[in-house]
Amino acid sequence: MTSRPPLSAGSLLTAPVGRELMRLSGPTVFGLTAMLLFQVVNTFFVGMLGPEELAAISFTFPVTFAVMSIGMGIGLATTAVSAQAIGQGETSRVTRLTTHALLLAGMVTVVVSALGIWGEEVLFMHLLGAPERMLPLIEEYMTVYFASVAFLVIPMVGNSALRATGDTKTPSIIMIVAGIANAVLDPILIFGWGPVPSLGLHGAALARAIAWVITFFWAIYVLHARERMIEWKLPRWSELHDSWRTILTIGIPAVGSNLLIPIGQMVLTRLVSNFGALSVAAFGVGTRIESLAMIGVFAMSTALNPIVAQNYGARKLARVSEALGVAIKFCLVVGAATAVTLFVFALPLARIFSDSDQVAASASLYLKTVPWSYGLLGIGMTIPTLLNALSRANRSAILTAVRLFVCVLPLSYLGSELYGFRGLLLGLVAGNVLIGLISWLVARRTLQDVDRATSRSVAPAEASLPPAA
Repeated sequence: MTSRPPLSAGSLLTAPVGRELMRLSGPTVFGLTAMLLFQVVNTFFVGMLGPEELAAISFTFPVTFAVMSIGMGIGLATTAVSAQAIGQGETSRVTRLTTHALLLAGMVTVVVSALGIWGEEVLFMHLLGAPERMLPLIEEYMTVYFASVAFLVIPMVGNSALRATGDTKTPSIIMIVAGIANAVLDPILIFGWGPVPSLGLHGAALARAIAWVITFFWAIYVLHARERMIEWKLPRWSELHDSWRTILTIGIPAVGSNLLIPIGQMVLTRLVSNFGALSVAAFGVGTRIESLAMIGVFAMSTALNPIVAQNYGARKLARVSEALGVAIKFCLVVGAATAVTLFVFALPLARIFSDSDQVAASASLYLKTVPWSYGLLGIGMTIPTLLNALSRANRSAILTAVRLFVCVLPLSYLGSELYGFRGLLLGLVAGNVLIGLISWLVARRTLQDVDRATSRSVAPAEASLPPAA
């Protein structure tokens, strides 16, 4: 891998906005799809160990999602602030922010690891309600997870710094290779092969840890050798404090927003459980297919961050507005195409996940109903990214809370009370539509605020310039 000159603002500030959004989104789609598929493979192999092991690893999902939310929040903030600095032409500041973000990720994960290992019994038995008999299985997996989680979070933040430069291909390749390594090592370490003994859940955790170590060294190498985005010197406290304050101003609200999403999903599942276990199974099938169907929208949202942040840093607000317009049109077009596709193939897709006629019928109803709101749901998912890229992180977190606790959950509850399971789905549709419209209005208002603030900051500077000759 050849070394580059020091990074600088490039095509994200000059090339056609729509083309750049598509260029950045494409690799992200492949990376996310690969990671989702390999997660399914991991669950499949653990399921082969038996129902106890599968149940034990299921108890770990809320905890692992919470830890990932920390990495995602710091990473999202790193992309935003680094891309803004690139747009402003402050190359040395980009290097400093990246280095300090990696240090922050490392320190946070050390604390999380220590607390996690120390409090496993309290966390899983008393807070999550795991049976005492499952605790040894959970500890078998989670002790390795906590001990190695820094090798997950630090590369997440490193990949986010790469995205700030407009490179989404390298992070996606790293994600795909990590997924492949995990999928290959899983059966070897879980069931044993040749001289390798059968390690069960401990082996599943080791496979994941080894895959993370690969991503760690690869991401650090790219950041250091190719992009020159890491400083190898002892940081001064004043600089470290400034960087961490800048990153956490966006990162803390972003972590909070990410943690709200599983909470909302838990409440929705509780509402669905009123209609029986088969309805819960059908709802799970629908949401699993939905997560795959929305990958394109999520990739677009990821691509929007560096484009908006760089152009905001360079004060090219017209390009920010153009990027938002392209993203909204993408969400609406892809949402409509997805809705039509899932409506036509709803029942065959549902039957892939369940042999039960009742589950398949209810899941088919989900796929024929909820996807009609995907276009506006996509807008509701994309606008918070825009707000974070514009350093309006608190507004982004509030919008996420409004989406769940003002729009989706109340309307779903009302629908379920009036018309049962079908009414719950209609309430979900109404909530998605409402948050999409609210998000669009918030985005318009925010861009107006940014434009006014930028005009005020530019005017005094222009007034102080000497008159032209």
